[in-house]
Amino acid sequence: MKIATYLPKDSRLQKYIAYYYETTLEDIDYYAYPHYNLPCSIMQHAFVNANDYSTIVSEATGAKGGVYVFNRFKKPIQIIVEGKVKEFCIVFKPYGLAQFKEEPLPIVTDKQAEVFSIFTDFFTLNPTFLKAGMDTKIDILDAYLFGKLSEKPGTEIMIKAFSILETENVSISDLAVQCCCSAKKLSRLFYKLCGESAVTFKQIVIFRKALEQLQAEHKSVSLSDIAFLQGYCDVSYFSNSFKRLTGETPGNFFKNVSSYSNQHIYFKKVKKR
Repeated sequence: MKIATYLPKDSRLQKYIAYYYETTLEDIDYYAYPHYNLPCSIMQHAFVNANDYSTIVSEATGAKGGVYVFNRFKKPIQIIVEGKVKEFCIVFKPYGLAQFKEEPLPIVTDKQAEVFSIFTDFFTLNPTFLKAGMDTKIDILDAYLFGKLSEKPGTEIMIKAFSILETENVSISDLAVQCCCSAKKLSRLFYKLCGESAVTFKQIVIFRKALEQLQAEHKSVSLSDIAFLQGYCDVSYFSNSFKRLTGETPGNFFKNVSSYSNQHIYFKKVKKR
């Protein structure tokens, strides 16, 4: 299965939204992995419940539906789908969701997995959204989100910070210097606009870069080479860091995980019932 992704048509939204995609999930269990981007799921006729270790999405014909976002989880979470559920996903850039909400992000918690309902008026305004074609869906979402857009102070600093993290392995103090602000201010902006600490985001960015490189080249590039390129002092430290975010060593991880998109969407199926 491959997931097709789509950009917002409104170029102004592309600053904050990485892409859209849709899929249909039916009686499936899978693991999702930490990411610096933040997916929000639009689902109708479904109930969503989360505990510390997993999230259960259950088909429910009478459910009105909603838009759901996870907290920033730092370890794999299991998604259990009971029945058949159609999902449309908005994948926000790390600082993206904050631009469409007046209240603080509800995504900093101590739990491994927690789900929040956002954009509570969406289905009231667009009750037949999931029945529309893709082109119409994008038009509807673009118009809805642009109506809520209000860029927050510090966003440009966050944009610069992530552009640096994606290309350089720097300390947080050096990152602050390059962003022309204090480490204290940078830390505050990460929590306020992205929902997690700068240190956590740095770890996830490095993990994702290593994951993508290993997925593309693991047959010809050694783990020691990948570890060195990502700034790790040795393979053991790299493997331990990788395991904290995936629950597995790099070798075992790539035996079981699959990429479902050219946007590096990775899931591991547990079973099909």
